[in-house]
Amino acid sequence: MNDCYMPLEAKINLTGRALEVIADFGFAVHIITKSDLILKDIATLRRIAQTYATISFTVTTTDDALAAKIEPGAPPLLTLCRHAKACRQRYSNRCNDDAHSAFHRGY
Repeated sequence: MNDCYMPLEAKINLTGRALEVIADFGFAVHIITKSDLILKDIATLRRIAQTYATISFTVTTTDDALAAKIEPGAPPLLTLCRHAKACRQRYSNRCNDDAHSAFHRGY
């Protein structure tokens, strides 16, 4: 498994294009990332959410000094929290309520 929003994604948009195909065919996704690049695909993720879409942010440790040693280049915890908040504001507030209701009913 790999983070699909690595820095190269900003140039090649491979994940964004794959998400378009997923949306077109009505598949579900669960994306795990540490990157704010996911924000560029929020509109597509909203379309996918009509089936099912989840975004998760990986937190390896809450100790930023340790995180910098374990995962150099990964954003610190506060930045991850900001990414999550931005996704929630841009994604959750506009999702299809029927899709969320169906998911919570177990369909």
